[in-house]
Amino acid sequence: METNWKHCLFNTSALLKFKCTCAFHTWLFKTRHTNDNHLNKDLIGKSILLTAPECSRILHFQTISPVSPFYNSVQEEDESDVDSESETDFDCGEDMLWSTHKKRRITTSLLQDKVQEEKRLSNTSVGMLRLARFIEVLNILGTAPWACMHFSINESMISRLIASHLPLIVGTSVWEKEKGSLYPIIDAHEDLSTTQNVVWITNRQQGKTSTLSKFLAAMSFMSPCGGNLFCVYSTNLDRAQEVTRAAKKYLYWIISDKLINEKIKKLGLDVPVMKQDNERAFAVSGQYDNVVNTIIARPKSPDSCRGDAPRAAIFDEIGFVSADFWYKFAYPLLQISKRVFTCATTPSPPGSFFSVFADKIISRNGDNDFFFKLINHSLVCPRCYEENKAEQCVHKLGLIPPWKSLLRFTQMKRLVPAKRMKDYQAEVFGVMQPEGSRYFPGKLVDSVLLKRPLFEKNPFTKNTHDIFISVDPASHHRSCMGISALVYAPEGQIIIFGIASVGVEKCEAMQVQMVCNSFVHRLAQHVWIRQRIRTTTFKIHPIIECNNNEILAQSILESIKSASLACRFITMNPFTKIHFGTDITENLGVWTTDRNKLACIQQLYGAMLDGRVFVAKGACTVGETYRASNIPPSLESQRELLSAQLKNFRDLPNGKVSGKDANTEDDLGMAVLMNAYWSYCIRACIANGNIRMGIELP
Repeated sequence: METNWKHCLFNTSALLKFKCTCAFHTWLFKTRHTNDNHLNKDLIGKSILLTAPECSRILHFQTISPVSPFYNSVQEEDESDVDSESETDFDCGEDMLWSTHKKRRITTSLLQDKVQEEKRLSNTSVGMLRLARFIEVLNILGTAPWACMHFSINESMISRLIASHLPLIVGTSVWEKEKGSLYPIIDAHEDLSTTQNVVWITNRQQGKTSTLSKFLAAMSFMSPCGGNLFCVYSTNLDRAQEVTRAAKKYLYWIISDKLINEKIKKLGLDVPVMKQDNERAFAVSGQYDNVVNTIIARPKSPDSCRGDAPRAAIFDEIGFVSADFWYKFAYPLLQISKRVFTCATTPSPPGSFFSVFADKIISRNGDNDFFFKLINHSLVCPRCYEENKAEQCVHKLGLIPPWKSLLRFTQMKRLVPAKRMKDYQAEVFGVMQPEGSRYFPGKLVDSVLLKRPLFEKNPFTKNTHDIFISVDPASHHRSCMGISALVYAPEGQIIIFGIASVGVEKCEAMQVQMVCNSFVHRLAQHVWIRQRIRTTTFKIHPIIECNNNEILAQSILESIKSASLACRFITMNPFTKIHFGTDITENLGVWTTDRNKLACIQQLYGAMLDGRVFVAKGACTVGETYRASNIPPSLESQRELLSAQLKNFRDLPNGKVSGKDANTEDDLGMAVLMNAYWSYCIRACIANGNIRMGIELP
């Protein structure tokens, strides 16, 4: 028999060009044409069954996968080549095989059981075929009349979503077997294999809702999982329903538009069928028998959502939900393996729980931990962001989507008042937390507390030396107590001698006393003090905040006095109305107000700028000493905590100054700030010769 390459389903030169090495073409090239073997042909209905003599697999050629390198070439090839051949050149069965495949292009028939069909495909694996069809469906949905403009940024986000939901797209068992070959199909230029959960921060009117709803619509009738596939959460039920309504709009467009029906059928897919549709949920049957996927819009209340067990969840405007919703309900859902979260939002307000959460994600991504991958599609470049020039940045305006106007950006910016410029930056440019909204610049704090070497020279050189201990007690049902100790070196350096943040409850007076007592004893055990204890008189000056509970403050003072006496320290209390006219409780402690809080910040900030702030080598820390299993925290961890809290001090919308946010306290930062300010006031009075400032306590 004369070799006739028309017997092949693909052109031989194309095979050599793409170096195709799949099992079928290797057999076809080596066995059929070199050994002059024949295919056993059998036509069954509309399906063409091919059985290779040296291959035990049954091969169904129902479609050419869009991922195949021959997909476009077969579509564009002229059919006249086949028609011009004489029927005598090859037998009738091979003629039917070739012409049928050429005429049908992508698919020749619809099988009732798609899963069995995919298992018998020879030129494409099950996972690759499912993924390719899913991508093609997304491309079809991208032609919807109300959202047909393409934007590269949103397209890259779609790729991220596909990668993170890949087990739900191809099936978990298929994904586990073929995942190595699936990720390059999504994006050949970027490694998406580490993508698990996605956080997407973008500016308004960027196509966020359209992108999420398009992906949700495709998942609803293409996923083989079934059951409660997605739950959609947002700031309220109406907002969650907005996303699900947009997804249903895509589905009804597929169902009602005949042209789209034909495109779906040409991919070998069934048109989706709505099984349920109401305000809160809809259910769709798609490509698999007895598989119905349900999408539910959920309310914002944690108690109302308890019991939800979706395979995946979408959180729209996650930056504006409550911290209780996230930490009491949503975040614990991630304990289940392969459950996927997609969080999308415009930049959240500074100090919100999600703002802090995003900062932690950025830090983890920097360490190559991509459990959450944060993507910030901001119109401001990093350099302008760091220099607080977001409204002047022009370096990323090429990322403006086609439905926005650059001219309008300029016109809008001219009309924004100065005090609203940060809101404009967040909503229009997608800027997260401008650096200028903090009192302590991050670089300055890190250079002083984290990067500077520890102070090693013993500062106790005089016969009498003062040690200032400040305590910021817990002020709520469950909070943290901050403690700090500092001394002044002969050259004027402020030496942080001890820092600790201990979790306690407001009512735990005995536990608080134990912590303070232990802190003083640890100070006494420091090598600098042990070297001078016989020649130097150490005076302890307690600086205790009295804002919330003067009785608790008195308990703390008594504890410090008792511990100081045991350590041979002298306790001094300078807080009398003779010396301080306001902001104190006589013979007890101090009050923190909006006025003196700013003075505290100014005092410490100025000392940092002068380069006078150091952390002592071997600085003392203390933990929950009232627990038998307590292990004191490391000095490094306390330095990092102090640095983070100081960098968080800012002006709140209500006009107050605070370092607290939805996730963190400011107790340790406040203890150091109080210490820096009130120790300065005490030393100033002593320097002026006011001997009454140093009142010795019995």
